[in-house]
Amino acid sequence: MPKNKHIRNTKKYFREPVYNIAGLFTDYLPTPIRWIIGLLLAGLIIVLAGFWGLVKFILGAFWIAAIFLIVALIYHIIKDKKKK
Repeated sequence: MPKNKHIRNTKKYFREPVYNIAGLFTDYLPTPIRWIIGLLLAGLIIVLAGFWGLVKFILGAFWIAAIFLIVALIYHIIKDKKKK
């Protein structure tokens, strides 16, 4: 993605501070630095939530994803039956 294209895309949807932060992360920081920042944020979440909080978060995300997949599967089955 060319430089500043992300900022132009996010300007449509967000006010100034949000797209400035998004542009900082996507346009100006190299990829390894972004990875390090992401890992630091993940570590901060682990420290603040505790280990069991993280486990509950992952299990909750798993169940939400499973529900979405089941709904999508049912939707496609119904759509395919209507096609025939």
